[in-house]
Amino acid sequence: MSNDNREDFHKRLASLGEKPNVQARVPRTDRVGIYDFDEEKRRQSAKFPWRRLIAWVLIGIVGLILIKAFTVNKMGEESYQARLVELRAGDGWEPYAAIVVGRDPLMMLFERLLFSGGNDPETTNAPETSSEASDNANE
Repeated sequence: MSNDNREDFHKRLASLGEKPNVQARVPRTDRVGIYDFDEEKRRQSAKFPWRRLIAWVLIGIVGLILIKAFTVNKMGEESYQARLVELRAGDGWEPYAAIVVGRDPLMMLFERLLFSGGNDPETTNAPETSSEASDNANE
């Protein structure tokens, strides 16, 4: 009896020094019974890819804003505003479309960066230096 225990002890001691086999599947137990590795793989692959969905939604929003900025540049400011007025006065879904294609701060930022080179005098916050500005300030 003592020989069996001793042999078992030496086998376990020898296995501690060996390099573990990473590919070996050892059945683990959970509360119900044997742990199923294939079931775990199926669960992992069945998760919904929220990060990918959010990334595509953000790409779509930025793409829509870029398309709006290029449309304003191509049509011209006056004709774009006239079309927005027509859409706001329309029936059905047209007023909602006017809200979607209307100008927003992010769209104006893209317009400024893409088409005016970032140095548009109307959109900068620099103080006015003309003589008219000083005359108006003195009054």
